[in-house]
Amino acid sequence: MIRFAPFIAILWAGIAIGATLIATPVKFLAPSLTLSTALEIGRVTFYWVGIAEAVLCAIFIIALFAFGGARWKLAFIPIVLFAVQRLGLMPILDSRTVEIIAGNSVDDSNLHVVYIYVEFAKIIALLVVGALGIFSFENKR
Repeated sequence: MIRFAPFIAILWAGIAIGATLIATPVKFLAPSLTLSTALEIGRVTFYWVGIAEAVLCAIFIIALFAFGGARWKLAFIPIVLFAVQRLGLMPILDSRTVEIIAGNSVDDSNLHVVYIYVEFAKIIALLVVGALGIFSFENKR
C-alpha cells in the first residue's frame, strides 16, 4: 500500500522553501520596489501560501490517518508549528505590516525573527518526516 503522508510532507516543505525562504526575501532586493509595495506583495503572498499550506496540512493529516507512513509524534511537529505561525504569529505580524504600509511607525519587534526560526523548524520537521517515511517505505518493499 502506498503511504502518501511522506510525499505530502516533502511537497509541503518545497512550497514553504520556495515561497517563504526564497520568494519573500528576494522581493526586498528589487531596487524599484518601495518598502510599502514589497510589504503589500508579501501580504498577498503569505495569504495564498497560507491557504496552500492549510490545504496541504489537511491532506497530510488525512493521509496520516488513512494510509500511515509517518511517525505520529514526529508528524505532529510541523502541524503544531504551522498552527503557531498562522494562529499566533501571523495576525500580529500582519497588523504590524498594515501599519507600516499605512505610513505609521511601529515599535521594534523580534517576531519576524521568531517566525523565521519557526519556519526553518517546520521545514526541517517536514523534510525529516518525509525522508523517514519514504526510506522506511522503501526498506519494507
